[in-house]
Amino acid sequence: MKAIIFSSDNFVREATIQSIDALMGTFSLQFHSRLLSAKNPDGSQRNFEAILDREGLKSLKRLLDAALDA
Repeated sequence: MKAIIFSSDNFVREATIQSIDALMGTFSLQFHSRLLSAKNPDGSQRNFEAILDREGLKSLKRLLDAALDA
């Protein structure tokens, strides 16, 4: 799953969550950025990656929900 979480005229930030088949019950959460004025505007840079289990994803969801409800 991929989502654009920020976009401007010149910059895009994307978040990706993928299950890791070799480690059942774990997920890779990655953040990438793209500079649209770059020589290759389709090229992205990985800024952050975390390996989480299902409980870690649920904790992240609770954190995001709390921030949105505040």
